[in-house]
Parts: sequence; structure tokens; C-alpha cells
Amino acid sequence: MHYSIGIDIGGTFIKFGLVTSDGTIIQHLQVPTPLKKEKIMDSLLTNIHQLKAHHSVSAIGVSVPGTSDKKGTLLLAGALTDLYGYPLGTELQKHLNLPVYVENDANCAGLAELWLGNGQESQNFICMTLGTGVGGAILLNKQLYRGSTRNAGEFGLMIVNKLNYDIDVFYSSLNLYGSVQNGLVRLYNKYASNHKSDSGKEIYDLFQNNELAAQKAVNEFLRALSIGLLNVTSVLDPDLILIGGGISSNKQFISDLNDSFTNIWKQHGHIKHRNQPQIKSCFLGNDAGILGAAFLTLQK
Repeated sequence: MHYSIGIDIGGTFIKFGLVTSDGTIIQHLQVPTPLKKEKIMDSLLTNIHQLKAHHSVSAIGVSVPGTSDKKGTLLLAGALTDLYGYPLGTELQKHLNLPVYVENDANCAGLAELWLGNGQESQNFICMTLGTGVGGAILLNKQLYRGSTRNAGEFGLMIVNKLNYDIDVFYSSLNLYGSVQNGLVRLYNKYASNHKSDSGKEIYDLFQNNELAAQKAVNEFLRALSIGLLNVTSVLDPDLILIGGGISSNKQFISDLNDSFTNIWKQHGHIKHRNQPQIKSCFLGNDAGILGAAFLTLQK
């Protein structure tokens, strides 16, 4: 049997999985993410060799933050600033003599959901990931849409709040209102007079217990997300919206977001007559990066 290796490079950990062609992860590895590219390469090669020592591996898929070109050079790499401009795909391929495919982490999450998750039955869906910022993937006719510069799905750059033209319009974007850290947490600490928090989970718990600052922050957060989803839906007309990130495991949050989105939807005189897409949480959780990266190898 032939296997692929799916790798998920994050800001804190690098996760590795030895994956069968039907999406079963038969071996996991996880190591801290080094800061320097040379140490990252050493870690990647060491753990790849460990996984392929006793199995026939046909290809490698790598999920990365930021944007890469078709050859796997990282044009942007999120918090991993030492990887900016680094030809990761070419370097791995040179050392391993195997095909290597590099893709944005949110796109890998969307591909994983298409393959094995809640997107399997959908023809057209979007996957929006909520964390420090807001990322996403666009799946049209069951194919990943990357755009002309491979930057499609950057939902966090949408404008969802009143513009102040005297400053960077980024400060009115979904990243600053609909993300967890830069949105929900920032808003809560703005409204809270005594208690401060850096935890989206804690803030949502406070919201469910009717704490005033949490109610203000969560309602603003939900409204921004709903406006962003309305914008995406009006352009792409998906039949399903999937939400990823840690907060998506909170069933009450998904229910509240559906309610907020429905309220915004009904307020739009032209869109309200369309079929409204359902919002669901992503299914695959922490394995999405590994599985999406592995799925890249099956598409080639």
C-alpha cells in the first residue's frame, strides 16, 4: 500500500500524519515549530524520514500559513517570518526525491472538509476559519478556487464596519471585528471595565451568563461575521458555509451565528428571496491541516 504524508506547519507546532488513500491517519507526530528556516527544514526532514522508514510514501503535502506560488515558495507565511520568500516545496523535493505540494492552511482545511468532512455532499461551499484573523477557502463545483494571484479566500480583508478615510481601511475589516483574537477579545476588553480576558471561550461563556460587556462584544462580533458572510454569499452563492477554528466547536456559537445571519439576510430586500445557505461547523478539527495536505497529493 502507498501512503502520503500530510504536514501542517503552524506558528506553535508542526503536525505530521502518515495517511492512507482513504484518509485514515495511521501515525501522528507533533513537534514545536522552530523560529529559523534551517531548523524548520531539519525538523521536517527528520520527521518525514521517521514516518517513511517502514512505509512506501508516494508524495508529501504541506499546509502552511500565508501564500505560496505554484512551486511552493512561500510569498507570505504568517507569523513564520523567516520563511518569507523561502522555496519550501523545491527544497523538500530536492532532499526527498518525492513530489511535494504546498498549500495555504485555510485552503487545506476546505479541501479536507470536501474530502472527508461536512463539505462532501456540497457542490459549492465556503470554509471560513476564525482565529487571530479570518481566513478561508472557496470550493466551487467541488474544486478549490485560488484566484489569479492565489489569494482568494482572504475573507478577513472585507470591509464590514464604517470607514474612517483618515486611517488604513483595514481597521474596518472583518479581521478586526469577526476574528476571535483581534475581534471578539479586543472588543470585550474595550467594553469591560474591570475584568480583562484573552480567551474567546471565556468571553462566550460570560455572554451566555448575560455579562454586559460580553453581550456587547459578542453581538458586535456576530453582526460583523454575518455582514461578512452576507457579502461572500451575495458574490459566490454557496449552498453551505462551514466555520472552522476553536470557537466553531461551541454549538451555541454556531446556533447564534445562524440566527444573526438570518436576521441580516431578512433585512436585505433583494437577497432575502434566495435560498439561505446553512452554517455548520467544520467536522475534522485539528486533523484538517494534515488531511487537506494529504488530499493535495491525490489531486495531482
